[in-house]
Amino acid sequence: MDLVMEPAVDTATDSDPHPQIPARVILDSLLDPHFILAPRRDGAGKITDFTIVDANVAAAEYYNLERDTMPGRRLLEFLPADNAGALMARARDAHESGEPLVVNNYPFALEIYGQERRFDIRAVRIDDEILWTWRDVTERHLAAKRLAASEERYRLLAENSSDVVTRIRLGTIQWISPSVTPTFGYTVEECTGRLASDFLEDNDRATCAGYMKQLEVGRHVRARKIVRAKDGTRHWIETHASPYFDSGGKVDGLVATSRIVDAQVAAEQLLEHRARTDELTELLTRKEALNRIETLGAKTRRSGSELAVLFCDLDRFKEINDIHGHAAGDEVLRVTASRLREVLRTSDDLAARIGGDELLVVLHGVRDMDDAVSIAEKLRGAAAQPVSTATGPVTATLSIGVTLAHPDESTDELVARADTAMYQAKQSGRNRVVPFNGQPALSPSLLL
Repeated sequence: MDLVMEPAVDTATDSDPHPQIPARVILDSLLDPHFILAPRRDGAGKITDFTIVDANVAAAEYYNLERDTMPGRRLLEFLPADNAGALMARARDAHESGEPLVVNNYPFALEIYGQERRFDIRAVRIDDEILWTWRDVTERHLAAKRLAASEERYRLLAENSSDVVTRIRLGTIQWISPSVTPTFGYTVEECTGRLASDFLEDNDRATCAGYMKQLEVGRHVRARKIVRAKDGTRHWIETHASPYFDSGGKVDGLVATSRIVDAQVAAEQLLEHRARTDELTELLTRKEALNRIETLGAKTRRSGSELAVLFCDLDRFKEINDIHGHAAGDEVLRVTASRLREVLRTSDDLAARIGGDELLVVLHGVRDMDDAVSIAEKLRGAAAQPVSTATGPVTATLSIGVTLAHPDESTDELVARADTAMYQAKQSGRNRVVPFNGQPALSPSLLL
């Protein structure tokens, strides 16, 4: 894509399907730092350095400098002494040959960050100037080293897709960079003139209207959306949108830069999942379950139905571990958790592991106590089926206490009452369901 070094004049017209975007507007929309560099030559005409003609906001922020102080400074000021010669030679070659400079994972130390960092560096000649950009990939480099050290058998996806730059006016794509084709499969012609929302999986009009209000007052917007590629696949993208100003200084749409962030979103979702679920059983954690009970309680009261809590405890679980080993005990827990999930009726029902051998089931929208006890009996029956382990079949049973939520009571009080009912089931011989809807005394396993 050619950067047009012209004043920021609005060139979009209804008759011009491919209006030019001023270079400064595009620079400011890019997520990575960028310099525009002009060569400095000695008396013999040899390039000895480059002068910064312009720098985008990201470049100024990276070096903790005011943007207006950067034009006129030399590139060598920003390159470490031990690397300056090699990088300058590469920049000179890119200018003289016209071939783009591509350097990946290049190491050098930056004094402002106090350590060696790694960079992907790109440079391309435009007329007699060079567009120089870099991306700090230190974290990616360190992550790769950690993965190798831990001998984990998977590899890091490191596709380096180009950013897609889009000029949008009144919701319609006026111009889009050619990088849309390798990134999403569409041609420029297939995108130009269409609504940007046509490519979104979820066209949230209220959210988009909120973004536009921020852009109209000159603010920048970062957002994540799901985009449909031409082949039908769905991708998470991160978009950085900047207001586009016409010749009169008024906001006339926006310029957006987007990149695919599927791997980043997947990693974040995995971390969130691990924080909310028990690693062994894949049931919810104690904290997550208690948080959801409060939400479900309000929802249940609005529907006029009941919320039931089932406190389940594996009978003689210590004996299972002692006789068959902890691996067998873990398998019993995993299988019991799976059987509990199979009995749940709706997406609002939930199951959690709240202690070593203690499980909690929450039923949303039961009719009454008899309904809740009937479901508890199904859970008890499912859990009592033998579990295959490395040491042979193991039979584990559940003692279950059942209670219904009372208006205006705390989650602690609700769970304590179910806990009390479970202990009554234990004292009555185990492997049974006991309903209880009174006020409990202090329960032996009251929430910590």
